[in-house]
Amino acid sequence: MMKQYMKILKSFSEIEPFLPILQSCADKNRKALGFFTKQTYEEQALQGRIWIAISSDTNDYAGHLMFGGTFPLLKIFQVFVNPNYRRSNIATKLIKELVSYGESGNYISISCRVAADLRANSFWEKNGFVLIRQEQGKGNSKRTINIRIKELNTPTLFTYGDARNKQNLHSSEVQISYINRPISNNPSYVIDLNVFFDVVRNRPRNKEASLLISAGFNNQIRVCVTTEFSKELEKHSDPNKVDPVLSFAERLPTLPPIDQKNLEGIISKIGLLVFPEKMHAGKLTENDRSDLLHLASCIHHRVYGFVTNDKAILKVSDKIRQNYGLDIVSSQDFIGSDSISEKYDLKTIFDGQEINSGEIKEHERQELESFLSGLGISLEQIVTILDPGISGSPRRRVSVRADNELIAVASWDAPSKFMQSTVLYLFVDEHHPTATKIIDHVLETVSRDTAPFQLRRIDLSIGFEQVHTKQTALQRGFCLQLSGDSLSLTGGLSKVSYRGIITPDSWHDFTVKYKKLTGLALPSMMPNYKEFINTGIVFKSTQTINLKLFEFETLISPALLLCRGREAIILPIRRRYADELLHSYQKQTKMFPYSEALLHVERAYFKTSRNTNLFKKGLPVIFYVSGKEGGSMEAVGSGRITFSDVLSYEEIDMNMSRQGVLSKNELSDRLDSEGKIHVFTFDNFNLFANPIPFNKLRALGLVSAANLITSEKLKYNQFIKLCKTAYDKEQLK
Repeated sequence: MMKQYMKILKSFSEIEPFLPILQSCADKNRKALGFFTKQTYEEQALQGRIWIAISSDTNDYAGHLMFGGTFPLLKIFQVFVNPNYRRSNIATKLIKELVSYGESGNYISISCRVAADLRANSFWEKNGFVLIRQEQGKGNSKRTINIRIKELNTPTLFTYGDARNKQNLHSSEVQISYINRPISNNPSYVIDLNVFFDVVRNRPRNKEASLLISAGFNNQIRVCVTTEFSKELEKHSDPNKVDPVLSFAERLPTLPPIDQKNLEGIISKIGLLVFPEKMHAGKLTENDRSDLLHLASCIHHRVYGFVTNDKAILKVSDKIRQNYGLDIVSSQDFIGSDSISEKYDLKTIFDGQEINSGEIKEHERQELESFLSGLGISLEQIVTILDPGISGSPRRRVSVRADNELIAVASWDAPSKFMQSTVLYLFVDEHHPTATKIIDHVLETVSRDTAPFQLRRIDLSIGFEQVHTKQTALQRGFCLQLSGDSLSLTGGLSKVSYRGIITPDSWHDFTVKYKKLTGLALPSMMPNYKEFINTGIVFKSTQTINLKLFEFETLISPALLLCRGREAIILPIRRRYADELLHSYQKQTKMFPYSEALLHVERAYFKTSRNTNLFKKGLPVIFYVSGKEGGSMEAVGSGRITFSDVLSYEEIDMNMSRQGVLSKNELSDRLDSEGKIHVFTFDNFNLFANPIPFNKLRALGLVSAANLITSEKLKYNQFIKLCKTAYDKEQLK
């Protein structure tokens, strides 16, 4: 076939004329490509997520690529080539263009879903998309779906700054305060008239819009409307007839009315974003002005998001969020899985007592109510604490026992993309000798129980006499609220948790959401490593706050900040030590009790004094399970070093032996000629969803000639490569 010369179109104005033929081709091949509505194609094109290849000679449609996803992961939804232009490498060129786009934007990887029975799997393999798992497809066919990933080679232009071992200032020692909010403060989403009609008139977007309404019924979000909403609806109603739709709409939660004169300033500014040409020409239509009134009301009342299918508004969604902090979303954005399952079961031995932590069973309820009542909790409050939730909005409920004696009860909401906050009810018998360790364990468990790559605010609710709980929470990144109700259960403490990595490119989105949850404005640019170490991050609370990297990372734990220039260390660890120190590393529940070290947020690892200088406070440590004792020979997770020193046997026995897993004989055997051993403690352990085998580590250039016989330093560019490989599968969940 004669060689074809192609051009790739990306802007909406260029793509729009080709959308009808694109949809026609996709619909004819829906078995391979899946089905999307006309509106979906238009919305994706408006956001620059459809690219079209055309013939340079004839301008004919030759193929297209449709993609999406959220940072740091891109997702391919469709790749199609016109039969008349096949065998011209068009699909490969589109994929390469997306790879270039992803790497220039510092994305980690690209994923795609391909039916296992399609010949296209060979195409994806040739283009570097590795099969990582399979899922059972939905619908009548029940086809097996291959999940494929391509890792991106994100360029690195920055170098490492010197690490320094700084003293930790706990958040209790600086006056960081978060805004105090009502316990039931769920994010408010305002819907426009078209989204409402999608539900009540059973239009094509009914499924997506219904999910939004369902989340409102489940109390995950607040669904409301503006006063302009009813005015628009009245225009579509017959004044001489009773309109049940209008009657229903008038009963929807409505934002308070605002004098339009007070909104004119917002309207004039946001109008230039949404309708620039019409604003300059003074030719806004009645509908245009109604749209701007919706947006201005949302901005004035500081609601979380505005749900619309309006193309002009969706097209400038990023600019509206950046300038006004208002999320613009379509009903399509509410499709998908939003919860994860986090382990909170544990069995260990402490001072000869068996400690069990696990899910509450309904047959325990009478005993739990009696325990809480004994701590001075009212019956009304007990009902809230033990509430199991409902199918669409489940709650975690955990009890902790020592030799079958109930010593603690905790409950909180399961993670959801709709809910950015939860209340942690934590009630502990602080007279019990294990109380402090149990408090540590629960606080860490809840901090980890966060949707991947999402922020979550945790408001702590405890008994009045739980002094140790409050002190421990302050040391674990909880901050005081600006004000509080002394009559409530709330301990006046809150924490923001982030599970995943934060990069300079995702920093802006992080800061916008962080401000919504806390009221604190972080710098617009993420400090690099040297800036974090030598100056810290500076922001305003009740006073000007200056936090170094270690302290700020503690505030948002278990987050990992990939600031430019940060290095890490990779540590080989034997399987039996990993089994005991790294609870979530276990793929199966252990029959016998775990080490007491798992009750400690900071766990200790003892090693010979070789390479001691590599271990510095705040440095990320990658745990590699070696091949000894049948180990898996793969990097399984990361932690953060909190302390490192060479100590004598007596110092360790007195202060740190319970945080580790070595016996006294094993400790003695590892002492050097001076009777000392290197010990470091770590926290913030995060299990890699995609463990990295030795051969892969070597292929990525992360292993020296020593082959991980001992600890090795990872430079910044190596650290980035490792994180891209380790966290991509986590983002898929």
